[in-house]
Amino acid sequence: MIRGTWSYNPKGQVWGQYRIKKASYYSGQMGMSGVKVTGVKYRALGHYKYELTGNGHKNGMYKGGKDTIVVKRQTHYLYVKLPGQTATKYYHGGL
Repeated sequence: MIRGTWSYNPKGQVWGQYRIKKASYYSGQMGMSGVKVTGVKYRALGHYKYELTGNGHKNGMYKGGKDTIVVKRQTHYLYVKLPGQTATKYYHGGL
């Protein structure tokens, strides 16, 4: 199950967070405007690995439009990969 709240916290601080729901997800990073993506479609890429694609809503510097992430769950961690970047490790839970 990849749904729920996942947080990224280097050195004990919460820097980033993903909240994944059935048909939407929310991404927030420290100091930046949050991104809400709705109409999410899941595509299985392997064992506990999924591509999530949906419609991002304009907010702050984020221009909106089609948004895609690849997530892979391993035990209590979720690895989130954005296009053109390396995967970031998030732990289950949050504030």
